[in-house]
Amino acid sequence: MSTKSYQQQQIEAAPERALLFLRAVATNQRIRYAMASVGYTDAEQAEGWQLLLAASGYAAPKPSHDADAAARQAIIELDDWDEAGYRRIHAALERLHPEQDTIVFAGLEANRGPSAVLGVAILLDRLDQLEAGSAEDRAAIATLQKRGITPSVRQHLRGLLSLAQTAKPAETPVVESVPSNQQALEALYAWHRDWSETARAIIRRRDHLILMGLAKRRTRKTDDAASEEPSSSPVVAAPVVTPEVGATAASPAPTTTP
Repeated sequence: MSTKSYQQQQIEAAPERALLFLRAVATNQRIRYAMASVGYTDAEQAEGWQLLLAASGYAAPKPSHDADAAARQAIIELDDWDEAGYRRIHAALERLHPEQDTIVFAGLEANRGPSAVLGVAILLDRLDQLEAGSAEDRAAIATLQKRGITPSVRQHLRGLLSLAQTAKPAETPVVESVPSNQQALEALYAWHRDWSETARAIIRRRDHLILMGLAKRRTRKTDDAASEEPSSSPVVAAPVVTPEVGATAASPAPTTTP
């Protein structure tokens, strides 16, 4: 493996390693105090998080434009008004002005969302027609004014319609392959390398280094292998002597009587 490809692997692993480092500093008070003693400030911690987010491809959502927000709020208000408003107008006209009721509500009913905007626009246009119509039509408008559907209410609804019509349609997100941000990765890698080397120089506790992603836990296999190392003084087995075939056991020496 070339030096360049190995370094690129280290750079691409920077987000995962930086996350362990940042989390350890944030959650362990002793680690945080130790790092603070060598100049690791809250600003450095914040910079690390910003670099991590940038390297991970995160982009903060853009706030919606004020005008667009007002338009969406107008749609909500019209949507909330139409059902109760229709009911009040229909109740008054159905009993006192049935002919005008038929004209106003022909094919018209309360809806939800953008459809409510269109319905209110149709309703207001028909009320304007009644106001400019015959004496019976104008009498119907007078009745509605007594019921609270006043010119100021109709003007307010017209204003909401004007705002609602400026709303932009919701954009469908387009899923695209996002290339890796090499520059952001390299910046995060440099930041992490700086502070991880500093941490290794001042932190002696192995559990703290493991928490920061700067050391690995010892495996049991490694410990067992270490305990099975041969001793420095090997034990040599005594040679086994096999008697020759046909040989007889030596007789004991005679006892001499003094």
